[in-house]
Amino acid sequence: MLIHDLSAGDLSGKHHRSCAKIASGQKLSSLYSPARCAYEPCLQCIYEGGSRLDWKLCSDQPPGGSWNRYLPSQSTLSHFTEMGMPDHPIDGLGMNCTAQPPPPEPCKKIVTDGRSLVNYYQNYARTLPSERMMIGKVVSASLKGSVWQDGLFWDVKIQGQEKKEWCVESENLLLAIGRTQPNWLNIPGEKQNPYVSHWTHDACRSMACLQAGGSILVVGDGFSACDTIWEAWQKGLTVTHLLPSWVRDEAVRVGKAGGSGRHGLIQHLNYRQSERHYKVARAMAFPEECAAFYRQGVDCRLVRIINGRECFIEKHKDGKVVQHDKIMFDHIALLTGAKADYSFLPDAIKSSLFCSNGALDVCPETMESRSCRNLFLLGFCAGEAFLRHTFGHAISAVETIRGRERVRQMGDCRRNRIESMECG
Repeated sequence: MLIHDLSAGDLSGKHHRSCAKIASGQKLSSLYSPARCAYEPCLQCIYEGGSRLDWKLCSDQPPGGSWNRYLPSQSTLSHFTEMGMPDHPIDGLGMNCTAQPPPPEPCKKIVTDGRSLVNYYQNYARTLPSERMMIGKVVSASLKGSVWQDGLFWDVKIQGQEKKEWCVESENLLLAIGRTQPNWLNIPGEKQNPYVSHWTHDACRSMACLQAGGSILVVGDGFSACDTIWEAWQKGLTVTHLLPSWVRDEAVRVGKAGGSGRHGLIQHLNYRQSERHYKVARAMAFPEECAAFYRQGVDCRLVRIINGRECFIEKHKDGKVVQHDKIMFDHIALLTGAKADYSFLPDAIKSSLFCSNGALDVCPETMESRSCRNLFLLGFCAGEAFLRHTFGHAISAVETIRGRERVRQMGDCRRNRIESMECG
């Protein structure tokens, strides 16, 4: 997470809040200009070297974040320039770029891959002051309550690779911790099973060891499941895919007649900007077209795993179990999403972060917790997966902090003037 000064502005260096119109909750489609066939450059950030905030960055991962865990061949969903940092232009830096859709179709966007992005972010990190970058250091999540608020300040217990611990004190705490805790199915045989994965990159590494003709089970219907299914096909594996009926029904409807829907992957049936997303969505709609290597289990649930690979699956209809199956798979990919891990926060703070409906309780204008002053949540842990939208989070948080600092400085100046007048 970038915590030094990011300001939306024009080339004159003046800050304009109106330029930073990517705010919490906006989606990429709202930024696309059909007339220009391109995304609007509505977030312009400049680096103001003379007004930076005092900051430290703590991360247990090398620069690149979750891209370090993806496959090197993983493509971006958006145009590659939208993955760049504002003070480190991404154009012309040797990125591996691919036109989407591929020729001879007219190009609608240019994407890049995970390997290029990791190299780019690591090169960018070298331009930042190393004394502020605490890479390889992690908040001691294993110790309950290793982050706490003492008056107006946050005390954060940091742990290095050698288990050495020390405390860092800060006035503001910005959490950009992503979602690193999988949504467990909580079924027998799921955890500590070498044949089970909860992340696409782990599933793909396991599939790399399998022979063509092997079989895998995929549970989930999002982009992670899609990428895993696609990679399995490239390796000649047969996929059994469990998904809810509403997703299959939407895929059939969109596949036959087009139109909108609420499922992001299924919308790729309307435009072929990504071959893998289109073909997997097509298989979800019309499994009979690829029956030789793709099978569906609609409204089926995995309920138990024994002996590592033997799966017990139930089919449900009208709230009742109507079928039982026991099938052996070479690998089992449970790609049902993830959530942020707040185990390092005290229980009192942890529970206050959420509304009664389970949604994160933050102010969308500032990205500050409504219950904990000076605690900000940014990016994927706040529900936003796109980098440019995460910049919107960062700008909102940093501008809030800067605004408070300016008010405090003005108050100090006023008090100094009054004191000097009284003394005079």
